[in-house]
Amino acid sequence: MGLITPGYFVNTSFTLLFNQVCFSSMYWRIVLFTFGLVLLSLVIYYPFFKVYEKNMLDQECIVSDSVA
Repeated sequence: MGLITPGYFVNTSFTLLFNQVCFSSMYWRIVLFTFGLVLLSLVIYYPFFKVYEKNMLDQECIVSDSVA
């Protein structure tokens, strides 16, 4: 489709993610695409994190009740 271009080289340095993709492709749309992917990843990950957090809080309550 031509909306984003592939990178010209792989930048494996410790620069920020958005700077790294911009410098590797030299195209500004790839930064917006990467930002969108990060947001999508957070939306997908968040429910799993909340379930894990609830399990850990429940486990902490069980341990604190058994000690007291």
